[in-house]
Amino acid sequence: MLLTWHLRNNLDSPVGEFLQLRLSHTKRITVQANKQLQWVRTHLPSTSYCPFRTLEWAIRYRIGYSFAITPHNELLAWRGAFERLVWTGSEGFVGGPYALNELKSFFECLDATLNRLQPVGRALDAESERILAHYCFVLALFEEVYRSNGYRYSPLVLPRPKKSVDELLAIAQEEWIDDLCNLFTLFHRQYAYMLLLPHILNPPFLGEADIGSASADLIVDGCLIEIKANIEPIIRSVWLRHLAGCALLDYEDQHHIHSVGIYMARQGCLVCWSLDEFLGRLTGEPTINAASLRQEFRACCKDVLLSLYW
Repeated sequence: MLLTWHLRNNLDSPVGEFLQLRLSHTKRITVQANKQLQWVRTHLPSTSYCPFRTLEWAIRYRIGYSFAITPHNELLAWRGAFERLVWTGSEGFVGGPYALNELKSFFECLDATLNRLQPVGRALDAESERILAHYCFVLALFEEVYRSNGYRYSPLVLPRPKKSVDELLAIAQEEWIDDLCNLFTLFHRQYAYMLLLPHILNPPFLGEADIGSASADLIVDGCLIEIKANIEPIIRSVWLRHLAGCALLDYEDQHHIHSVGIYMARQGCLVCWSLDEFLGRLTGEPTINAASLRQEFRACCKDVLLSLYW
């Protein structure tokens, strides 16, 4: 399970319930942050119809590739492709609509493209940027299949499953690729300096063994950052709880997280808080610290893990 599942199903998940009740003072943060964002320009796509959720995951991949190349079998996109979309044909069971070799070909081409373009630490020329954007869009579609546990309405299968890498790359409309390229340009213009700082892409947390994947985006110089691409210039309460949940899953402070932030990709704005201040506002307890709240959260998560065996 993903941490987002626990947050969405807080009535059925003790983990989600803990984060909902213990971190109930979200307005202490959202009111101030959203006032700040109201004065920032929002960059919109040039077309009225746009798959905004898919584009959000796509820009996460694109920004991620400017920091490091994650092996493709460690991506949620890979799990979406090979756990949800592959046709098995074994013992009369028919799985997904794609043959294994079709999906393997895509990821082999992805690796070759990344090796050729070398996107880490730099901006690309316009043509190369568009090529990589097409790949990131398909990765986002694979991740969407994994997160939703289904592909019925995905453009990966509508109007029919794609038969080649070229067909997969052609799913995205050029206006959507324009949008992705613009969002990355905005990020690089404002925050290219972060590429030179110590960073961890898709950081793992000790507590994930208890509840499932946290699916965190990145840590840059001790700041845990989530990437969002909503057209509305507002920070939502559930994002704050997800961010806090990721930080709390770092039970033993292995990543030395001292601050947290949300990068609003369409506003080109990174909103940050020190970790203790962030948790103090969310709990309504100004003197609370991350170590003590991690102990509470760890006990909650351990109870969930034990309940699975009884």
